[in-house]
Amino acid sequence: MTVIEPNKNKFTINWLIISLIIFILTGALFSVFAYNNNVRLKHLLNSHREEAESLRSANTDFKNQLYGILDLKNAEELAADLGLIKEKKPEYLARQ
Repeated sequence: MTVIEPNKNKFTINWLIISLIIFILTGALFSVFAYNNNVRLKHLLNSHREEAESLRSANTDFKNQLYGILDLKNAEELAADLGLIKEKKPEYLARQ
């Protein structure tokens, strides 16, 4: 008597198909996660770039104010405001 087992290999093919589907779904989820992180980082980079540009502009304004205060043309006015007097013959400390 001959025993026929027609469904013997069907179990292995099912596991192969299930693992392939799981692999594809995992890849798709990873792709969505990577895309979301990429978009989030681009928005974050643009906001930091705008903030850096505004800080660069503020830094330029502060430098202009500083250079205006330290300009030699305004030195006498600044000294007068601080109550300093100009000494004609200053005596410096000398080593003996």
